[in-house]
Amino acid sequence: MKTIILCIFAIYVNTVFAETKTDQQIIDEYVKIEYQEIIQNIAEIKKEPGTVFAEGDLAFYGRWKAGLEKEKKRKYKEAVSEYLSALNESRYEMSTYYVLLPLGRVLMLSNNKHEAKKKLEEYIKKAESELTGKSGNEWILSEEGEKKIKRDIEFAKFLLKRTGK
Repeated sequence: MKTIILCIFAIYVNTVFAETKTDQQIIDEYVKIEYQEIIQNIAEIKKEPGTVFAEGDLAFYGRWKAGLEKEKKRKYKEAVSEYLSALNESRYEMSTYYVLLPLGRVLMLSNNKHEAKKKLEEYIKKAESELTGKSGNEWILSEEGEKKIKRDIEFAKFLLKRTGK
């Protein structure tokens, strides 16, 4: 009987850790992609220096990048601080909400599931609004931009399921 119980426990433990590791691998890979996108955005902005728009965007993406760097090191409290700073940067675009996704992710990873749920739901609502053209933005999404937002919405839903809410 002890052997059966131990075997069942071993299977359970392996299943739990395998699932957690898989989720963490998915999140880590997403963070790598996001980091590369932020680096590309910063490089593009630096091509047109001196404008008010460029300065705001550089500050925004600089904070986002700093948050990603902290998150990669599992310094979640510091990452939250950077993402909140990015969210509060003065920019001339409605797309500042994009940083709600990594903010929700790092809140989930730091086990603040209630706040993570709120931020992820807010992200999804704003992203879906942008996709439908109801966000009030002064631009039209490119096909690439639309695909990215759809990808990010799916990832936000993936994270939302993991908040247990």
